[in-house]
Amino acid sequence: MKTFPQQLKFWGLITLFVCIGIYTFIQMRGIWQGVVIDIPNLEPYTVVSESLYTLQGTAKHATNLTVNDRRIYIDEQGVFTDQLLLLPGYSILTIRAEDTFGNVREKQFAFYNTEEKPVYEIPLEEPVVEEDIIQINN
Repeated sequence: MKTFPQQLKFWGLITLFVCIGIYTFIQMRGIWQGVVIDIPNLEPYTVVSESLYTLQGTAKHATNLTVNDRRIYIDEQGVFTDQLLLLPGYSILTIRAEDTFGNVREKQFAFYNTEEKPVYEIPLEEPVVEEDIIQINN
């Protein structure tokens, strides 16, 4: 029969190894899950009425994030924000995230921009007349 200090040492070690195992399992969950892209206010098909769209979301466990092959920077919590300039009509948005282990997650979204094409007025300037030009002779 073991003494109380020996039993305490034995159960203390068992508890320590169980805690280390649980902690390791929780930390490894990110590796098993891979990259998680979450954009809460965006549906697979979205109709917008403005050319400038603000894309906001999170990319958990991602080290590299691209939107239509353009690099987007994410902070330490995985939060990202980007401004998209959408042409009138139909557009496809591809978001691709990669983690340190090479796991890739890709999502595609379709946009339909109902905004009319802007009409630009080109201001007409008065033509330059030769009399208005001053020539300087050396």
